[in-house]
Amino acid sequence: MNNYIDLTKLFIKSLKLNKANSTSGKNLFRILLFICIFFIIIPFLFVFTVFTYSMLSDLKAVGYASIGYEALLSIISIFTFIFSFTVIVNQLYYSENIESLLPLPLKPTEIVSAKFTSCFLIENLMLFVLLFFSCFAYTSVMQIPLINSIITLPCLLLLPLIPMIDCAIVALLLMYLLKNIKKKNSIRRLEIFIAIILTIGIFLFFTKMTGFDFDAYIVSFAKGNHKFLKGMRILFPSNYFFVKSLDSISLSSLFLFLGINTLYVGLLLILAKKLYLPGLIGMFHKDTDRKKSSTELMKNMRQKDPKEAYLWKEIKLLFRSPTFFLNCILINIIWPIFTYILIKICFSKYSMSHIRYLLGIHDNSILIIILLFVIGISILVTAINSIASSSFSREGKNFHFIKYIPMSYTEQWKIKFTTSLIISSIGINVYTILFFLFLKMNIIYILLFTATSILSIIVISLIGVLIDSLFPKIVWDEEADSLRENYNSFIVMGFALLIFGILCGGGYLLYDKIHFSFSLLLMIIEILLLIMDMVLYNIGEKQIKQNLRNQENL
Repeated sequence: MNNYIDLTKLFIKSLKLNKANSTSGKNLFRILLFICIFFIIIPFLFVFTVFTYSMLSDLKAVGYASIGYEALLSIISIFTFIFSFTVIVNQLYYSENIESLLPLPLKPTEIVSAKFTSCFLIENLMLFVLLFFSCFAYTSVMQIPLINSIITLPCLLLLPLIPMIDCAIVALLLMYLLKNIKKKNSIRRLEIFIAIILTIGIFLFFTKMTGFDFDAYIVSFAKGNHKFLKGMRILFPSNYFFVKSLDSISLSSLFLFLGINTLYVGLLLILAKKLYLPGLIGMFHKDTDRKKSSTELMKNMRQKDPKEAYLWKEIKLLFRSPTFFLNCILINIIWPIFTYILIKICFSKYSMSHIRYLLGIHDNSILIIILLFVIGISILVTAINSIASSSFSREGKNFHFIKYIPMSYTEQWKIKFTTSLIISSIGINVYTILFFLFLKMNIIYILLFTATSILSIIVISLIGVLIDSLFPKIVWDEEADSLRENYNSFIVMGFALLIFGILCGGGYLLYDKIHFSFSLLLMIIEILLLIMDMVLYNIGEKQIKQNLRNQENL
């Protein structure tokens, strides 16, 4: 237990988020973090709680509130599993401290349990808050006595445990089975494949869910069609017993809840003892990728323009690294899936033929909806992909090397900004242009919407690079830490949501309340975006070079 506790403390320290060092930097950091909390976390929690309360109130009227809450916990568990998978794999097998731990007299169960516990505590802080508000909404709807909530509240913290243990078990089995593969890169690419398969699975699941008739589903459920819940109870059995114990303070349900979690922990430890070291040692000793000799490297080497070479270095890093691909590139490929789901839920009344008809008559409302949609997607996808907000953090240990390469700091930050601009612009506008062509939109509108999209991407990319130059996360064990353990992405998302609210919310109000025409609204938005681009670019010219010089002295 002493080794487990000491290792857990050590891993938690290594997973802590980056913070500023100077007094002025700390004050600025607090301000930016406040913006992040105010514009991301609080609004999200408010919307989530209201949505949960409304949904459960409707279900209570037909006697299925408990079933609805259990289904909600099951969906949360699914997302917990998906987003935890790469985290668990990276921490167990790819963190740099592995090589330091192997020679020590530590049992595999101690290493796995300590790494798992540190991930569980650090990764689920926001999820714990989310679960608390979902529980608050449920107890309010069901008018559950306060004593019930107090007794079961500690169990709430254990709800993410089984999904994450499932991730760890899959990782242990997968790496054990693949221990004889000779190329480690093949194993890392397999992570990408699994993540894409899981994403497609979610898409297919929600595609079915968006087209269903709620009343028909309730009737079907009442007749005994419990396939979804039965499947979820097999994968995440603790959710059922948690809801049951919350409803009635059933001691048997509480003991079953705790017993199931204990059994899962025991299974994880047994598998860790048997499978962890063989899979880990297989990784370190079976990498037989042929290394090119210095002669071969010199023969294939050719001189390039420094700016071109640096740009390709940034792009290749994002595409070749499985971690950066999954976290920075994949969202640019799959965002239409989530957009499709949103449109099916919120704008199902607009069919393609109806949109074509409205565009044919130059209807102001549909043009403005498309304009605000393009701006919103451009802002949010650029913020979510974290390419700009991890520009300097991705350098890691090589951060101080950037002052030795034959390129000024000014040229370097501009290339990092350009990398975000190129990837985000292609990832967003390829889909939107295809969509516009499918709608047979006038070429003038296509050019105007594309220009507005690029101006929006420039704003977020400039903010991302500027923020990351202030607080780069350059101390990390493995690549995922430069993204996951980095406040910068959250801060940039806060600014993105603020700009999103001003442009999209304000634009809609100008159209709906003051009846601005499409042309006038487009001109106002593009002027605002252009001004923001120019101001941020000038700030970058003056400030980023100084920020990077300050980092040299830390």
